[in-house]
Order: sequence, then C-alpha cells, then structure tokens
Amino acid sequence: MTTTAKAKPKPKPTPTAAQQKVTDTTLAANYGMSWALINSDHTPGGLYDLFRQATAHKWTAAKFTAMFQSSPWYQKHSDNWRQAETLFRADPKSYAQNVASVSTALNALAIQQGITIDPKKLGAIADVLYRSGSTTQPQMLATLQQPAWKQYATVGENTGQTGTAIAALRQTAYDYGYTPAGGDAYYQNAAYQIAMNQATPDTYKNQMITDAASKYAAFKDQILGGQTVRNIASSYITSMANTLELDPASVDLQNPAIQKALTGYADKTGAPVAQSLWDFTKQLKDDPRWQYTQSAKADMASAGMSVLKSFGFQS
Repeated sequence: MTTTAKAKPKPKPTPTAAQQKVTDTTLAANYGMSWALINSDHTPGGLYDLFRQATAHKWTAAKFTAMFQSSPWYQKHSDNWRQAETLFRADPKSYAQNVASVSTALNALAIQQGITIDPKKLGAIADVLYRSGSTTQPQMLATLQQPAWKQYATVGENTGQTGTAIAALRQTAYDYGYTPAGGDAYYQNAAYQIAMNQATPDTYKNQMITDAASKYAAFKDQILGGQTVRNIASSYITSMANTLELDPASVDLQNPAIQKALTGYADKTGAPVAQSLWDFTKQLKDDPRWQYTQSAKADMASAGMSVLKSFGFQS
C-alpha cells in the first residue's frame, strides 16, 4: 500500500507594500493613531520603532497609549504642536487652510498696528503661531518680538494705530516743550514699544508731563492739572511777537527768552516764581531786533520831538 506524503503547507505570501500599508493603517487606527504620523518619525526609538514594537508584542491600546505618552517625541512637544503635526500628516489640506487663516489674522493685526512683515516670512511665522497655539493678538505680538522673527517685523512710525499714536506724541512734545535726548530714535523706540503692546501712548505722554512739571516748577500745579506748557506760555509768546513784530508761529517754546520767563527764579523762601509779563516785555526791548521795529522807530521819533520841545521848538 502506497503511502501518500502529506503536502507541505504553502508559505504565506509576503504582503505587498500596498497590503502592508493597509495593515499598518488599520493597526495604527486601532491604537488611535495616524499611520502617516507614525511613519513620519523613523528616528531611533521614535514613533515608527514604538509602533513596530507594539504590533510585534500585540500591545493593548491602553499600553500603547501609555508608552506613546512617555516617548521622547511626545515629551518633547506641546499638546498644540502634537495636534498640529498630527493634522499636518493626516490631512495636509486642512492644515494648510488653518495656517492660512492664522496668516490672514496676523497680517491684519500687523497692518492695524503699523507693522510690516516680510511677505516671504509671513507663512513661516503663521505656522509657528498655529503650532504653538499662539493665535490671540497679544500672543502674536509676543512671537514677533522673538529673536528669530523680530528682524522680519518692521514698525512704521507713520502707519496704522502706531503712526497715529506717534503723531500724537510728537504733538504732545511740541505742546510741552519736550525735546527727547535721543531725537527721532526716541519716537522710533516708542513706536516699536506701542506696536508690540509693551507700552501705551500714555506711558510717554505722562513722562513728558512729569518732565515739564519738574522743569517749569513755577507752573507745576497748572501743568499737572492739565494745561500744556504752550498754553501757559501763550501770553509770553504773544508779547514777544507783538514787541518784536514777529509771526507768533515762529516763536518756539525753546526760545531762550521764553525759557527764561517760564523757568523764572526762586524767591526769598526758595519757592519757584515765574517772570512777570511786565519784566518780560521790558527785557525784550534789549533785544537787537527791537530797534528795527515800527514801535521802536515811533518811540525814537517821539523822544526826538520831546527833545525839540524842551529847547522851545514846536513841530
């Protein structure tokens, strides 16, 4: 009797790449993960290695989650970043749309604040904002201050809300006779601080008012009470313009005569006292320009007639 040898079982066919992909995708889903995300990290001990270890040892979903959360990849990144990276790998189109929305909001904020962002870097900055979850206005401005991005965000002194604020500060400086030591650099720095929400226009305005109250001590109460130095000096300016026959607009608060009148002197008790308008006007006639005014010529003509009359001559 002939014994028929048992046929050897055929080896299971090696799954094709497509079949393996389907298997990996399904297994990853069972672990609550995206295969695209897992397959993006082939670093030693990374997500791919962790996944292969899990499938080889048939880990439960709970164990995989625990091991995943203790992995270097998980520990290294924030929750916002992990969610963004997961979306980027699983649904690039939706990810791009989300970043584009952040980019639009960032650009609108920049225009509003008077900040110009390098168009070539706008998308990269928006990507950083989206991945870090920094999408509120204060967070966006804080990101623009980071060394990596600061060079690509230029604050314009004449644009947006910042430009309006700086124009107002220049007017305030004019009204209070304030001359910043740094010149235009003072306003450029103020523009940056205001645009980045690190200071407000009142920060600088109050500084100017405090400086004026200290410099013109005789008028401290009026200045702190809301009057500008230019308003306080108006009577001196008018007197100077009339006496020397000048355009009032040409008389600046920094004029030495005006400064002398405003700073005044200390009385016997040491209290600051402003120069009287009468003394101020009288001293103006010592100015070389006064002799060329119509008023001076009239005074000299009148004086001449008085001399003639004193000798018995009649006009």
